[in-house]
Amino acid sequence: RHPLTMMKFAIVLVALVAAVAAQQPRPCQAPKQFEARVILYDTLRNQEFVEAYLSYDDTLQRKRYVFRSFQGGTQHTGEVIELWASKTRYEIDYASRTCNKTTITRPFIPHSVVANATFRGDFIIGSGNEGT
Repeated sequence: RHPLTMMKFAIVLVALVAAVAAQQPRPCQAPKQFEARVILYDTLRNQEFVEAYLSYDDTLQRKRYVFRSFQGGTQHTGEVIELWASKTRYEIDYASRTCNKTTITRPFIPHSVVANATFRGDFIIGSGNEGT
């Protein structure tokens, strides 16, 4: 090996290590808009199962859930739209074809990673296969 090549390699390696060491850690940022499938199941009472599709918009502070739930042997389907700019919540019942408009009294809490979060490991929740 040529000594000049080894010296260039050593300089690049030292510069790379210095650049990595100089980085300041930054907290993770949650996406400002996303869509998700949410499944909730009450395992203690074994009574309620909820499946919902969530549309979330942090920028305009709004959420929309399209859901179906099973409680006590009865299925409910509907939609909830929450608009924090106007402090308005719409609850739409698909079966009765009714819409209930209420005022939102709680503050908008963004989905985010808390500032003092600690990495605990990697987890896989569910899969991309709808048949699973």
